[in-house]
Amino acid sequence: MSKLQKYASELLKFMMREHSEEIYAAGWLCDLEYRIWSIVNGDGVDPTQIYWPRFLEVANDANGWWAWSEEQGHEVFVPMPEWIIQYQQWKESTNA
Repeated sequence: MSKLQKYASELLKFMMREHSEEIYAAGWLCDLEYRIWSIVNGDGVDPTQIYWPRFLEVANDANGWWAWSEEQGHEVFVPMPEWIIQYQQWKESTNA
């Protein structure tokens, strides 16, 4: 991972946590990663006035997305190709 990708990934995690705290008063809301991804990609409804394109820009710079790992009990960075698959599986399983 390049320095830019590392910086971008940490910035992205910060942005996601801040959104969760600010909007939902939760450190990491259940399915936060999927909710934000669906909004920034036009699949979801935007209940706030947050500048969503910035999330996508930072995710592209990081070449990945953060997701909650039940096994590890914290957020883990998922490379973008894996994240796209993980998101599609979640979407299909929830009929989102």
